Amino acid sequence: MKTYAHRNLVGAALAALTLAAPTLAQAVAVLPPASLAGWTTVGVSGATPANGSVTELAGAYANGRLGYVTTDGSSAIGAALTPSLQFNEQNGSRIRSAAFTANAGDTFTAAFNYITTDGSEFSDYGWARIVNATNFSTVGWLVTVRSGNRNTGSMIPGGVTDEYDPRDTITNFDTFNFVERTAANAPLFSGLGNASGQCYDTVNSCGFTGWLRTTHSFAAAGSYRLEVGVINAIDQQFGSAMVFDFAGLTGTPPLAASPVPEPGTNTMMLFGALASIGVALRRRRRAED
Repeated sequence: MKTYAHRNLVGAALAALTLAAPTLAQAVAVLPPASLAGWTTVGVSGATPANGSVTELAGAYANGRLGYVTTDGSSAIGAALTPSLQFNEQNGSRIRSAAFTANAGDTFTAAFNYITTDGSEFSDYGWARIVNATNFSTVGWLVTVRSGNRNTGSMIPGGVTDEYDPRDTITNFDTFNFVERTAANAPLFSGLGNASGQCYDTVNSCGFTGWLRTTHSFAAAGSYRLEVGVINAIDQQFGSAMVFDFAGLTGTPPLAASPVPEPGTNTMMLFGALASIGVALRRRRRAED
């Protein structure tokens, strides 16, 4: 007959086995600073409630505020902004978070929504990456996306860098479907300024990605920053924005929309403004060719 003493012995043995078994390391979510205060902007950035074609992200992110960078109103020029210069980059914007720390095995999660009024012949692009807090070198890409009229690999990763495979970071990549729009149903977002409600040509190449959920696992402990950017290609007409959200980007108090210039930004912006004077007028409709 089994007694309570037998049960106690069995329980003790199981407890000993449990203690002896190795425990699996659990990743701990890492958040950048909770607001855009202390973030550094070249160009134009801000924070806004969901509006127009950009909805609020459901779930843990649903906190009422979205950060964004935009080409609208920016005179900062490509070479001063992007880590992956491609071709004839024009005006755009970049924002970097204040530094935050992470341990090896920690994970960072965020979501991004690229919205564009431009077309595949004028391939604007956006990106987000984790960078070293001191020298801004790439620690890991979160997303890269280029304007176009396809929802395949032509758009994401878009050829922005050959270092990035979207399946490594975008958890919903397999179900991603670019929302195509035309001039009759143009994308809307307050961060696009005058470009909101416009759409270049009629080839279904403007629109928005919807929310791309991303995750990054840190290989080593250190100090890091989140960087988000967007670039106008070929010319400075129409425009694009990269909207972002993460648990912690709250609306209390309201987030400041004014940029905090990096050293040398004014010089770069002046150079960009002078350079843009010589940009030729862009054709608007194939019918005018």
